[in-house]
Amino acid sequence: QLEKAIDDALESSNPALRKETTKTLKHLCKLWPRTAVNDWILHLIAKVRHAGKATPDSASSGDLSWRNGIQSSLLRGLASVLANVLPTDTNLPDSPLAALEVATPLLGHKDEDVRVGAAQVIGISAALLGKSRTDRVMNDIVFQTSEDHEEDSSFFSAAASMITSGTEDDQEEKEEPPPPSPEALHGRAMTCYFLLKEEPQKLSVAHSSIVKDWMKHEDVIVRKAACLVIGATVAASNNEMCLKEFKPSILKSMRATEDYRVHISLARGLSMAAKKQPKFFVCKLGLSILDGALLLSMTTKMPAVQRAFHLFLWWALLPEEEAGLKEYLKLAQGENGRIMMTLVAKTLQKMVHVDEEEE
Repeated sequence: QLEKAIDDALESSNPALRKETTKTLKHLCKLWPRTAVNDWILHLIAKVRHAGKATPDSASSGDLSWRNGIQSSLLRGLASVLANVLPTDTNLPDSPLAALEVATPLLGHKDEDVRVGAAQVIGISAALLGKSRTDRVMNDIVFQTSEDHEEDSSFFSAAASMITSGTEDDQEEKEEPPPPSPEALHGRAMTCYFLLKEEPQKLSVAHSSIVKDWMKHEDVIVRKAACLVIGATVAASNNEMCLKEFKPSILKSMRATEDYRVHISLARGLSMAAKKQPKFFVCKLGLSILDGALLLSMTTKMPAVQRAFHLFLWWALLPEEEAGLKEYLKLAQGENGRIMMTLVAKTLQKMVHVDEEEE
């Protein structure tokens, strides 16, 4: 009965109910016997696979939106269960590997929520399978820069092609794969973000260069995903060299002419870094980033952008008895110190800081 109730809720036409159900799963799985956890992983994998095959070509836009919503909810539900288990809780490597295999082709899906859900499943599954598998996903699927490997080489090479083409059947009809679509690049960038959240690591020079290229991409969805990657990379680095490398990209994304969705993602990425590395941005190198965040939070007409940068400034300056703020005031130039103090007194000190929902 519990399984049917959860299935019905995940496949409901009510988006709010589906969202709450994925949150409920996250807590419920902590109470289940260990064997039940593995059964639920396999059950949700089967549901995701079926949802992908159940959409007819003739589906109306409304029906298609509903079906995509169901598939993304199933993926997030699967991620919720996977995120709350240990390697010893699952039938390794079968369950996480099966989750990895069902989610990877969805990174090029037309629906953004489906791509994000798939990326989250891949990030958590790869972490459960160990560093070698995480490296394989990073090299073969995210950046597609690695040479052939013996283990799982056929799966990873086929998966990398399927992200671009969308389906295995489509790929068989083409002699050469087309260049990656914006949707595929977005899916790959989001996978990188979730991988870095699960297994923090330093990106190679080649991989960092690709991320900076993503930051300059003409499509908004690619740029906003790249902002999250930069935040996760800086959070994992704990050194100024990483911040120096990405600082030009960060400042360019802070321009007033940039799309508000990029601004929000950038603020979320920076918040992640500031939360992981207290006072990391309070230095001469990070001063222009703090000033840029201050300017955007004061001048934007978008409440969501303002809230996102307020959150970043809170994490950057107020923890540890406002130690970051004291350092900032020593470095601030012109009127920025006074303006920042006004923002702190009127807004930041009154904020109830909460972690942002994962995109």
